[in-house]
Amino acid sequence: MTKGGQFALIPAAVLYDEQLPATAKLLYGEIYRLSHANGYCYASNRDFMAILRCSEPTVTRLISALVERKHIRVKMIRRYGSKGDITQRRIFCGQELAKEDPPEGAEEGAGGP
Repeated sequence: MTKGGQFALIPAAVLYDEQLPATAKLLYGEIYRLSHANGYCYASNRDFMAILRCSEPTVTRLISALVERKHIRVKMIRRYGSKGDITQRRIFCGQELAKEDPPEGAEEGAGGP
């Protein structure tokens, strides 16, 4: 697990989420930092335990809080489809994108000058 040399980004939606503990916000930043190249993070709870210096139940609780608040999504990759053992966990993070712009000319007739 690589430490340092890169930025850990925490978007405002996560940073100011009063329902999240401060350590969950730091965990989000680390997940983002580790997922930049692949689009997802595959670090284990043990990796996060070493980085954050906390217990496995704490890491599990922090990940669950981020999932519950819809800041991350976790996907389990299984060996034989839905019944096989787990071979990898992928954690996706990101912000909800802005809605599409209205079609050109949609503002016309809205009572403007």
